[in-house]
Amino acid sequence: MRKKIKKLSDYSVFYLVLLVNLFSILALSMFNYFVFLNSSQRTYRKSFLNYNQKVTDLAFRNMDQQIMQVIYNIPQLYFSETKQNDAFLKPQEENLEGQAAEITDLISGLRLIQVSYPIIESMDVYYENTDTVVTGFSNVHFPENREELEKFLPWYQAFDQQDNDLYFMEESTDVYPVYEPVLTYVRRIALPRWQGEGIVVALHISTSAFSDYMDENVGCLRVYAPDGRILYQSPGHEDEAGENKTALTYESSTTSLSYEYAITDSVLYADVNTTNRVFLFNFILSILFNIVLLLAISRYSGRIYRERLVSLSEEAGVAIGAEHKSFDSSLQHLRKEIQSLSDTANSSKALRFQSAVRALILNRRSDETYTVLEEYLNYECCRVLMIQWLEAEKSSLEQIQDQLDLWGEEKGCHILLTTMEKGEVVGVANFPKDQENTVLPHLIEILPTYFGECRVAVGTRCAAEKEEIKKAYRSACETARYWFIYPNKSVLYGDDIRPDKLRDKGSHLKLFEAIEKDINTENLLEFKLHLEMLVVSFQSGSYTMNYCYSTLRDLVTMICQIVQHRGLDMWVMYGYDIREYYKQIRDIESFQEWMNGVCEILLKNIRQKRTMVDTDGEFKNRLTTLIEDNLENNISLDFLCDQLSMRPDALSRIFKQVMGEGYTEYVKKQKLNRAIALMKDDYSIKEIAEKLGYSSSQYFIKIFKEVYGITPYQYKKNNFSDKN
Repeated sequence: MRKKIKKLSDYSVFYLVLLVNLFSILALSMFNYFVFLNSSQRTYRKSFLNYNQKVTDLAFRNMDQQIMQVIYNIPQLYFSETKQNDAFLKPQEENLEGQAAEITDLISGLRLIQVSYPIIESMDVYYENTDTVVTGFSNVHFPENREELEKFLPWYQAFDQQDNDLYFMEESTDVYPVYEPVLTYVRRIALPRWQGEGIVVALHISTSAFSDYMDENVGCLRVYAPDGRILYQSPGHEDEAGENKTALTYESSTTSLSYEYAITDSVLYADVNTTNRVFLFNFILSILFNIVLLLAISRYSGRIYRERLVSLSEEAGVAIGAEHKSFDSSLQHLRKEIQSLSDTANSSKALRFQSAVRALILNRRSDETYTVLEEYLNYECCRVLMIQWLEAEKSSLEQIQDQLDLWGEEKGCHILLTTMEKGEVVGVANFPKDQENTVLPHLIEILPTYFGECRVAVGTRCAAEKEEIKKAYRSACETARYWFIYPNKSVLYGDDIRPDKLRDKGSHLKLFEAIEKDINTENLLEFKLHLEMLVVSFQSGSYTMNYCYSTLRDLVTMICQIVQHRGLDMWVMYGYDIREYYKQIRDIESFQEWMNGVCEILLKNIRQKRTMVDTDGEFKNRLTTLIEDNLENNISLDFLCDQLSMRPDALSRIFKQVMGEGYTEYVKKQKLNRAIALMKDDYSIKEIAEKLGYSSSQYFIKIFKEVYGITPYQYKKNNFSDKN
């Protein structure tokens, strides 16, 4: 039992890695399944549905174009006022009872329609002006009363009750006695001279023609009227319920009919489900293969890694030995050797001093760290230096420390370095008090030799005591802040700046008033001059950095208030928030350059706004002309922006200011005015809708009715009927 336990202990790392790898494979497999495989199946299912939708749409379009649109066009084609249609129109003009020749011509024309359009099972024509009825292409009747009329035309009463010149009736065998179900389309053709009495044409469509386009044995085809009524439904599908179905739909913009093909999911996705099962089987098979392969590779890798570890250790001079057979035993042996090397490295003076100095100035275990440094701080005077690297480091800090140690021994002083933020080094210089005036300038002079291009902030003088050194470090940090005002100085002395003696208050109100006046008078040169005066006042006025930052914040806030007062958009002008951006600026010169640019953009936008919103109406006239000239070309806001070289948001805002209403409402009103003018010129509603860029006649009718309260047909009839 002990041997088994020892063997298990020997190979614990191997088994742990193996278990982790197995778990990773399973986790990755589950992730791949739910994220990729499952997602790909959904994508494949979606693409399959999209493909079927496209195929169905093509069938619907063909059905609509080759059946429904043909039926739509027949009344207009054969009953319009042209010479070849005289035989079709004559019964409306005079009674044909007893006129055999005219009746023969009419029947011949109707039989030609029957031959030309085999999809029409039967056709009825009712001439309201003369009460003449033609049924079944060839039967002419002259009903004497309403009862006889309904006998010949059983669909007429239902149509007459509709307030519409065209109407679809549901599929029925009762509407007209035919051998198979038909779909009846009724259309009234009216001319002004008939004084409200028109020709009513009823076309009875054979629904068997739909089977040429859609497989009605697999799915259920439905045809819907514009008002939502079901005009046709595939036979044998009336009682289907309880099954999940997918409905593929299509709406015709020409006929306004809607088509639907509903098919059960079990039939539609049969091939998809079979493919998904194959994918899943292959996926599980790949997981099993990966697990078996992992077991074999892990066992082989364990032996290879052990041999490689022993070989490299021997090359490095660390003999693992045959007694350390397992990973754990070998790694434990290497850990001890590495720990020994680490202890040796930690004994390095440079690394030890860096850690100690950093801990001292940051008040971390200061008592303990001061003890480490105490023997090197044996002179009475100290200076803390904040050194900023301005270029890539030429040497490591350890190398620089060693070089400064040699220089310090020659000069009789000590310099201890440590790293802080990226690109910042803190140095504690310790030297005799009487040698400060010679050692400190020389030290600052030679620093670029070691650090390359750099700048130095020197804290106030302090004694070689831990609390005094902490204060001197804070003084150096505060002094370094003044590089914002003096960016061109490579050395700043805390003794010269003396932040504690600077003024934390001041008054720049008059200067701000002058700057505001410069902006209001659009005087950029004066603005730059006053901004230069502000910078000079900072550099020569003995102000604290907190006051300088506060003043700059107030200046930026004033600019933002001017932008808001002028009705301008800061993000449109600058593309960012200047109240946050100025905080990232590194020095006062960069701030001055940036602020001059901000003012230039502001003045440019003020002038542009004043130019656009002119008082003599030139901009308004140009807008009106552009819209009037391009109204029939489906004019858009982007088109106006291209013509006027303006941004869409700016043009939209100025458009409402100049025209008194928004772009959409104005163009809508102008389009409807143009539509009325086109009605007066006897354009059809469909032609007007196409000419003015409406998506369909129905949408144009909807918009017209929303504005005028009546349909375009009614408006045209009420206002322009006398013209015809």
